[in-house]
Amino acid sequence: MLVAGPMMTGRHRGERWALVRTAVDFGHAIAAGDVSDSEISEVEGKLAVTAGTCAVMGTASTMACIAEALGLILPGTAAIPAVHADRLRARKRLARRPFALWDHSAGRKQSSMPSRLKTRFAFCWRSVVRPMR
Repeated sequence: MLVAGPMMTGRHRGERWALVRTAVDFGHAIAAGDVSDSEISEVEGKLAVTAGTCAVMGTASTMACIAEALGLILPGTAAIPAVHADRLRARKRLARRPFALWDHSAGRKQSSMPSRLKTRFAFCWRSVVRPMR
């Protein structure tokens, strides 16, 4: 499995916005009447600036770290930002993993792999890795 990864954080007035804390502080400023409607509109466009899960250590990031600790996802992939090039490299490593595991287990070679598995792994290779070339 390869998780989506966290989104990149936005910036407003030169300050990096961590989605939850900064949004709460901004909400208090709105309630106090210290923020104009135009600034509210501007900030709304800066909270979620890329694809990915929440940029803080919320549920999605916590579950990704737990999955990595349990060995359910490749080591080092839980916190790669969704739009980072390392995510594409991780996808390529993930697509090759079934072949490597098969070769490693009991000294087997891919030629001894059942055809049903070869078909599934080949589909994974064509649909995940080849488009990146």
